[in-house]
Amino acid sequence: ILQNNIQSIRKSETREELFVSLMENDIQIALLQEIWLKTGEPFRMKNFDLISRRREAGYGGVGILLRNDVVFKELSIPELNPIEIVGVTVENLAGFEKVNLISVYWPPSRTMDSSARNKLEQMFTFIDGLEGEVIISADLNAHHPNWSPNPTICSRGRITNALIEQSNVILLNDGSSTRVTPPGGNDSAVDITLATAGIARKTAWAVKTEEFGSAHLCVWLEIEDQIPVVPRTFRRINKQQVVDKLNQIRPQYIYTPEEMVEVFNDTVESSTFSFKNKKANFLKNWWNEEINALYQRKREILRNYNKNKTRTNYIQLQKERAKFKRAVRREKRKYVQELTEKIDENTPARQLWNIIKGVDTALTETAKGKTEINLEKGKEFMEYYFGGKLKHVQQPTGSPETDLDEYGMALQHGELAKALRNKKTTSAPGENNISYDILKKLNPDMQEKVFEMLSKVFVEENIPDRWRISSIKPIPKKGVDPNLPNSRRPIALMNVEMKLINSVIKDRLAEIASLKGIIPELSFGFRKNVSATTSISYIVNTIKDAKENGQKTAVAFLDVKMAFDSVDLGILLTQLTSFGVPEKLVTWLYEYLKQRVVTLDTTEGRVEMEVSEGLPQGCPLSPLLFNVYTAKLHQLSNGKCILVQFADDFAAIALGETIEVACENLNNFLPLLSEGLTSLNLSINTKKSAVIPFTNGNIDHLRVKLHVLSFNVQIEHGSQHSGTEFDFGFVA
Repeated sequence: ILQNNIQSIRKSETREELFVSLMENDIQIALLQEIWLKTGEPFRMKNFDLISRRREAGYGGVGILLRNDVVFKELSIPELNPIEIVGVTVENLAGFEKVNLISVYWPPSRTMDSSARNKLEQMFTFIDGLEGEVIISADLNAHHPNWSPNPTICSRGRITNALIEQSNVILLNDGSSTRVTPPGGNDSAVDITLATAGIARKTAWAVKTEEFGSAHLCVWLEIEDQIPVVPRTFRRINKQQVVDKLNQIRPQYIYTPEEMVEVFNDTVESSTFSFKNKKANFLKNWWNEEINALYQRKREILRNYNKNKTRTNYIQLQKERAKFKRAVRREKRKYVQELTEKIDENTPARQLWNIIKGVDTALTETAKGKTEINLEKGKEFMEYYFGGKLKHVQQPTGSPETDLDEYGMALQHGELAKALRNKKTTSAPGENNISYDILKKLNPDMQEKVFEMLSKVFVEENIPDRWRISSIKPIPKKGVDPNLPNSRRPIALMNVEMKLINSVIKDRLAEIASLKGIIPELSFGFRKNVSATTSISYIVNTIKDAKENGQKTAVAFLDVKMAFDSVDLGILLTQLTSFGVPEKLVTWLYEYLKQRVVTLDTTEGRVEMEVSEGLPQGCPLSPLLFNVYTAKLHQLSNGKCILVQFADDFAAIALGETIEVACENLNNFLPLLSEGLTSLNLSINTKKSAVIPFTNGNIDHLRVKLHVLSFNVQIEHGSQHSGTEFDFGFVA
């Protein structure tokens, strides 16, 4: 989209120059002010339609040029004289069902009286009431530093700025001058662009060194549904400033965890600022050496042109701009493609965490990574994953083993210091924006105070409300209908204070599990010295050994549906007590897990829900607790099957003299496993589960149906387990 105060398209030379620019740059729509056409005066431009509002005597006036292939409908706009306004609704523009495009002009000769102010207020009220997204191109002859490089504020600018802040639209201007100023003149920007939040996030705004005879430069609006665009203005935290301010505080005056929370909150807030990035529409992820070289070359040519405005220099500028633009588009497409391929339903958690730091700025809906979501879909998303997960849980009672009492003592400085040292400084912070990096840079006295307060929270079991909050980031799934509530995967960001406490608890619980042999030998996930590779090696060796002994093998690769989210807190606490875990640790887990808060920030506000069920994502304790929760499944046996586990992936291995016998043995075992899973509030995801008969023979005659939770898991030629692909021909 092109925006320009053209000051007459009556002149043939101006009209032809505009046409060439529109065609060469593949511009579909032009939002124009001061078209200077008289009422009833004929106007024609090949391949374009004009919708306009004109004056009887010419001058002034506004118009919208739309290419013939654009489907549009003219807006019915009330009379707002002296404001001149025209608008259209375009369907299916850049992925949006409806986009309202409006061109506005307010002549400088009209005084700013109460009547004019009322008309301006009516205009914003009308715009806020429109259905769909809105883009407004306006020359209001209003001056304000929020959109102009000139600090001057006029009455129009003050009133216009106030109305913008109260409305649903966002200012897209980045402070660049939109006028060609004579030598010694002051740069200014009276040409402003406003847009609603949805389309604003996908719109790149830029002033071009191009004009059609007026003193106004062209503004280009690139609306891309495939190219990611970061916000022009956003809030950023100065981490070093946070550290410096915290280190200046006398820790002896912090007496309670609540006081520490308040100190941290105030410090972060005072170290947060609005950041205006004039290069905000360029993503660092794809800003490579080639792009940077072209960018610097373009700037050099632009500076040369400003010093010596010859035609040769102007042509050279256009060439360099075209080179830069082509390179940017190529790298953006390449980046989006790579990102799309990286994220799908099977993306490892570690890879997602590597992406999460830049997720808000690096991903879009089409790239399957955009985290922005509207309020309605946000509520559906949260209800799908977290709805009905707040239940009253009774704390179990039991007599702990006295020889394990030491594991329930207060958290020690050394334990917390070790936990903090082992954390990566690049880990994303939680909802309160305190990061491991900040905690590591605190002076010894302040760090000691932090550890003291963390231990106090554990001992007193009085968790500050803000530490219970996890911020949810919705990551779109590849190949899933975006209208479905489960089209996104939730990624939770916990506050690091709680993660440090639970890291120490995890180490203590892991020692207890090792001492008492709680975790089964064939549960390979999240244990020291074992991994997914260990799990896969065990399965492979079992199949090989069976072949060497003349036996056949059938393996059911089973995926548990929403496994971590389905953990029942009451059952988990009962199991921990039955395993002899000290009462203090069980009580802590009860106090922490029974009331957690998950929040999702949408484009129209925050969605907040309380949960007690499921294991919190991002919590250091969750993997170990899941191993404990599912430990008793490994006691199930029909004497002819082996159960292997890695996290929420299970493999049931059955042996037999023939492949038919192996399948029958498996068929007899799976109901036992199904009952065990049901007793834990877990279920098999049949769409991601399969049975593979490992044999050199033909498997087409096998028609064994394996009944799991009233569903059928069919025999397949291949399946994936712990990220590794298995197929029936493996034994060959």
